[in-house]
Amino acid sequence: MKAPGSMTYRLASVPQARRVPVTVPANAYRMPLGTTADYGRAMAADDYRKGATEDSNDEGRVLLDHVQYFAFLAQLTTRLREACGPGTLLFLEVCAPYFGSLPAVLLEPGVLLGSGVHDEASWHAALGATVVWVGDRFRRDLDYAGDNTLRCVVWPAGLAAAVNAVMHADWSSHAVELIEGPHPIHAVDSGADAPPGSTRHE
Repeated sequence: MKAPGSMTYRLASVPQARRVPVTVPANAYRMPLGTTADYGRAMAADDYRKGATEDSNDEGRVLLDHVQYFAFLAQLTTRLREACGPGTLLFLEVCAPYFGSLPAVLLEPGVLLGSGVHDEASWHAALGATVVWVGDRFRRDLDYAGDNTLRCVVWPAGLAAAVNAVMHADWSSHAVELIEGPHPIHAVDSGADAPPGSTRHE
């Protein structure tokens, strides 16, 4: 199996200078608000967002909630298949809870959502398939311990540039962007390069 390419990114809010109004589906994930604690938690989330400034640390912010997150993954899936070919196998690490309907593209053959799917991704890559594995730690809720980072591994490494272009594409429809992470694009020796529990939220 050829060595894969590995990339890391950080999710960030779009700078004010480039921000445009964004319409998102109504999300009643926190509803109904039946207790004082429910209302307190909702108000804390709203205050957290309103208090954020351009200089805020995006690592601790909720930039995509549950509904917006899966809409983002759906667009990412479409773009990755356009860049790498329709036969590309996509393995996306996702974490519960989510009780809504998934976008249709995430239910298509060749797309697998789950936890701990990196080993299966590398297994298919060893058989010669074109494979992209994506694991994120996006903070979708104030209860999440994520740091808004994303890790991507692609087999073969020759497609790393195409995948990197997808990651740096215009995501303004989600009011976010992906910024180069602390580690540059590089080839890794084996599937073991993916950090264990990379998408686990506590």
